[in-house]
Amino acid sequence: MAVIWDDFTMKYDSIKILRYLSGRFDNRFKVGPALWPHHDLLWINEGAVKLFVGSEKKEILLTAPSGLVIFPNTQFYGEAVTGVADASICHFKLSQTIDGLEFLSQENGCCVSTPASAFHIQYLVRLGLLYTEQQKDTLIRKRLLLSTLDCFAHQNNEGVEETRITQAWSNAKLRMPKIRTLSDVADGIGLSESAFRRLHRQVRGTSAGGHLRELRLARAEELLATTGMSVANISKEVGYAHPESFSAAFSKSHNRTPAKFRRWVEQFA
Repeated sequence: MAVIWDDFTMKYDSIKILRYLSGRFDNRFKVGPALWPHHDLLWINEGAVKLFVGSEKKEILLTAPSGLVIFPNTQFYGEAVTGVADASICHFKLSQTIDGLEFLSQENGCCVSTPASAFHIQYLVRLGLLYTEQQKDTLIRKRLLLSTLDCFAHQNNEGVEETRITQAWSNAKLRMPKIRTLSDVADGIGLSESAFRRLHRQVRGTSAGGHLRELRLARAEELLATTGMSVANISKEVGYAHPESFSAAFSKSHNRTPAKFRRWVEQFA
């Protein structure tokens, strides 16, 4: 037991929390540009943020809940893409490499959360912020931070690819009126349409084209049920070039035309 305790003590002594706070990003308060000499855990609790990280200005879209750890001396900047985004920020320093967290000393600029770990990290980040506000014991906050970093450390390659797919679809949702083909979705993460189709099938086991159609029709359902927009305008809003194509796809999926679907939904309003 003494050996285990010594290991824990070394980890706690090796990490120092500099600052833990919450904030908002919008058109007036953008993200960066910044280059910190320490690590930065940036977590998006609500909304979406587009970042450009490192000397190569790698584009990363973070849609809540998600976030990343930015490594020391890595330049980054960006802005909210949903009007306003709520975020939590934790600045911390490491005096030495900690076993199990070697990724924090790599030179690739940052480590992004995966969907599989996002909700676990979300709870830990919120607890860390709460305990900071309550001025809880520093040791408790270090434990939470180390647990958070462990979630990042145990992500595998499949998780990274899943994150890329999630990023592509999140970006597509925000740009739905401009998404004409699957190629537009693939462009968001720098892939060709055929490569994106293969990746989607490999990681999720489903058709990327089918998923795009489901996203369009789900958004159309929402607009038909909650707005007075015309069918022609809804068609444009969900990315169909022609209202006839939209009506045909919707009718095939729902066994009702868009107009009949709207009347049917109004019965339950």
